[in-house]
Amino acid sequence: MEPMQPPEPMKPPEPALPTLPPRSTPVQPGIAGWGAGPVPPPGAPGWGSGPQPPFGGPLPPTQRLHGLATAALVCGLIGLVMFWFFGIVPLLALIFGLVSTRTINSSGGTLRGLGQARAGWILGLIGVVGAGVFIWAVATDRIGDDSSTYQDAKVGDCVGTLPDEEVVYELDFVSCDVAHSGEVYLIGDLNPNRSRDYPGETTIFSEVETACFGAFESYVGLPYEQSVFEVYYLYPRALSWKIEGGGGYYCFLVEVGATNTGSAFHSGR
Repeated sequence: MEPMQPPEPMKPPEPALPTLPPRSTPVQPGIAGWGAGPVPPPGAPGWGSGPQPPFGGPLPPTQRLHGLATAALVCGLIGLVMFWFFGIVPLLALIFGLVSTRTINSSGGTLRGLGQARAGWILGLIGVVGAGVFIWAVATDRIGDDSSTYQDAKVGDCVGTLPDEEVVYELDFVSCDVAHSGEVYLIGDLNPNRSRDYPGETTIFSEVETACFGAFESYVGLPYEQSVFEVYYLYPRALSWKIEGGGGYYCFLVEVGATNTGSAFHSGR
């Protein structure tokens, strides 16, 4: 009997070479490459997962322009030339500017436009002050020309140039101490209660002329026939007859072809 030979040691299996699957093998979503494989669990290390070492400090907060600051600046600029409009536009600039300044300062750097907001409320403040001065000046007759409506006329007022329009709205009032063309010497109203129907222009002419010539001598101190003055008058029209003051008439003394200085009252001219 032949002695048994020990078995030869088994060779380790050769590692299998990876093979690529055919192109028809489906690709699992989210896994790059060919073939199927497990999806790494959430939080597993890999590209785009897990904590990453920082590449610098934290990014600053994103800033955006505060729209109210821009509105404040725009209103402030417009208010510089429109302050006369009761100060509404500059007042808006002042309010928008103050509100946006406070909002930007408390935004933690997320809002910008502080310079525009400050410029807006400063311009708005200037405009509000200017509007206040303008309104005060108008109310106290410190600005503007001497023109006014005919209803502002008073006996003894002088007019620089008498109007020649068919319909008169304004008169050029001046001091009687300077050269002027006419002087108001009588004012009356043909419809004081606004209850009278308009009688027509022919009747109006007759009534106004009678009143103007009737008051001539008592004002000038001389009968009309002997005076250098002529009579000029404004009479009421049908369009304004029923409104308050619409029946008013105004009589003027006029020296044709000349201007006068001083009042004609009891001048004996």
